Amino acid sequence: MDWLPIEGVCDWTEFSYGTLRSIFQDSWQIMIQADIPVLDEGLPLCEVYAEDGLGHLIATWNVQVVSRALRESEGPQNPGKKTYRNYCPGDTKLSSKWRSEWDKELLTESEWELPFSQVQYYCARLNTRYGYILTDKELVVIRVTKSADPPPRERPRRSTAQYEPGHLRDLSDVSSALSEVSLYGNTDELGNYEKLEVKSIPWSNEGPGELTVNLALWCLLSMAGTDNSIEMSYPPLDSWRLEREGPESKSRTRYCHVTSGKRTSSLPAGACILPTCIPAIATTDPGAEGSSSVQASG
Repeated sequence: MDWLPIEGVCDWTEFSYGTLRSIFQDSWQIMIQADIPVLDEGLPLCEVYAEDGLGHLIATWNVQVVSRALRESEGPQNPGKKTYRNYCPGDTKLSSKWRSEWDKELLTESEWELPFSQVQYYCARLNTRYGYILTDKELVVIRVTKSADPPPRERPRRSTAQYEPGHLRDLSDVSSALSEVSLYGNTDELGNYEKLEVKSIPWSNEGPGELTVNLALWCLLSMAGTDNSIEMSYPPLDSWRLEREGPESKSRTRYCHVTSGKRTSSLPAGACILPTCIPAIATTDPGAEGSSSVQASG
């Protein structure tokens, strides 16, 4: 079964502990006050042999930790609403059947690409750039990028008979189907896409300074709650845009982080400021060509 065939995968180098800590430094040390079970390798919960066992592990551990962390950090929520928008579609697989590093003895290339194709299809249909694949051995985070090239003339159509629903962005209902947006339709209308940027985070990561599965999920879902549409290129994850707030006569200059959405009038040392299309603050003769520049306010 074909979903939305991928061009390939490449390493998402920016998705790292150091970059993510810099982006979310205000929320990094949040203490979660809740009765959350501690995983013990000797417990039956950690022994996953089937899809049902993986679902139970996610519901008992990842859902509780990540959803609570999103609420505590005031991440994107849907208070009072009975429906959800899927900001970050994902898929789950058993490690005995699929791994992010292609094992030619385990799978054919097309079989290995299938979960990536599924998540790319979900993202394209929902117009959301982030997705993930979660197994009992690793979390694979994914970023989708549009291609300027048109889709191929003969793109395979996927069958809807074996449709498997993705998971809601806050992981709060692992069994629910994707809501609000139909995932069925012609893939030609979805356009064409570059290689997927992917990063694998093993469950074995633990301790200070390590990007763990739950921490990576929290970061990915927090990122998905801001500007999340699929584009042909993206600015650096840890960068800022200059913007103006208020009416023109009383406007003030502020900075908005492109990934976290944080707004501030002062920037941390060494911050990356993107070029902007708002009127620049003139620092020399306004009538001279190329004489305007933007001053950072401290």
